[in-house]
Amino acid sequence: MSSGISAGPIGYTGFVHPSVKTTVARSSIGGASLIEALVVLHGDRADIGVACNLQDNDRLLDFERGGRRVAGDLVLGDGSFTEHGVTFIGKVHVGQGCGTVINAVVQNATIGD
Repeated sequence: MSSGISAGPIGYTGFVHPSVKTTVARSSIGGASLIEALVVLHGDRADIGVACNLQDNDRLLDFERGGRRVAGDLVLGDGSFTEHGVTFIGKVHVGQGCGTVINAVVQNATIGD
């Protein structure tokens, strides 16, 4: 657990909205994180760090290049957030304390801390 996050009355609680659709093979979500309504996570992996926020209508998608599938693979570092409608395509790694803005499309990228 990050030392900068204090435990609430029931510990380091995360919340995943009931409308979230996920078909990832491997996933994890850190404490004090939030995945809001209408988020779609489709791919191989989604690792959400501590105190992260995936806002409504964010998507993780696979894509095809030259006839081969590139699996959706998302890693969000601790304290990162995504604004509304962000689309992650392929293999994306977002560092700690980073943000992506409304309706951004991020494909096969690494964003540093």
